[in-house]
Amino acid sequence: MPLVLVTDATGEPVVSLDVRHWLRLSTSDTAAEDAILDNMIKTARVECENYTRRICMPQTWKYILDDFPSSTEQIILPLAPVSSTVADVTITFIEDASGQSTTLPATCYTVDYYSDPPRVYPTYGNEWPDNVRDIPNAVTIQAIYGYQVAALTSTATTPQPIRDWIKMRVGAAYENRESLSLSNVQNVQLGHDYFMGLLDPYVRPEVY
Repeated sequence: MPLVLVTDATGEPVVSLDVRHWLRLSTSDTAAEDAILDNMIKTARVECENYTRRICMPQTWKYILDDFPSSTEQIILPLAPVSSTVADVTITFIEDASGQSTTLPATCYTVDYYSDPPRVYPTYGNEWPDNVRDIPNAVTIQAIYGYQVAALTSTATTPQPIRDWIKMRVGAAYENRESLSLSNVQNVQLGHDYFMGLLDPYVRPEVY
């Protein structure tokens, strides 16, 4: 089932200064060095998200289905965590008779953001619409996922083990930017296997 990124994160769980401290680098190096670190941080964050299916910073995604499940069956969302703000989750579908996109009223469904993985299901007394046009990709659930940014401090609330993993991953990439010999590849892999355990508690099952 298609999963489409609508709006990417506007920040990262760690910044280049965090990585400089982690790697014991000078804080007075050039802006070009910061650009390298910033790119590596984003790459590491995306790798972490792909591995765990857990979003590190707020992003908007569309989860696209061919139809609703029957009756009151729940829909498991493919990413976590999902925003607890009602307006941040919208469900639309192609109405059979008109062929037009219709927004399902938020009063018709509940977003269970306490569960992991999160899920949506009809509110009491309601069922999923049965007038969906029989075409591919007729239902879209758009939601904001990701750990929020603390309003007062503007810092990421991404769990510390994930932030540490990103710094370690950037460190490995930073120290091995040249063509890798077989010995270097083996060393990087050993380090990679060692600290992957930091992410294990955050890995969630893949939704099909």
